[in-house]
Amino acid sequence: MTRTKAWLNLTGVGENSKLLFREIQEILEEVGRVNFIVPDMTKIKRNLETYENQRRRKRTQKAQKSLAQLLQDRVDVNPEDLPLDQRKKLLKWLLSDQQNIDDLLS
Repeated sequence: MTRTKAWLNLTGVGENSKLLFREIQEILEEVGRVNFIVPDMTKIKRNLETYENQRRRKRTQKAQKSLAQLLQDRVDVNPEDLPLDQRKKLLKWLLSDQQNIDDLLS
């Protein structure tokens, strides 16, 4: 039906054909209008929250792996071997939010 260029003949027999022609009539009455079902906003919000939680969980796992690797590698690193600007950045990052550090440790 969707590929016809000019005319389309539909035929049917029995009760099912009545349903088909009723559906076709309803479609023809709706020509020029777009109908759609508005999704349930609570379900959308729940899906978005689930997605955000998954992203947060992945970031946390990645950070934990990175920190574990850093702690493992620190045996081989003397902080004095790092350039002064990198040591300052590292120290600033480690001490950047004393309140959060206190919250994490309690």
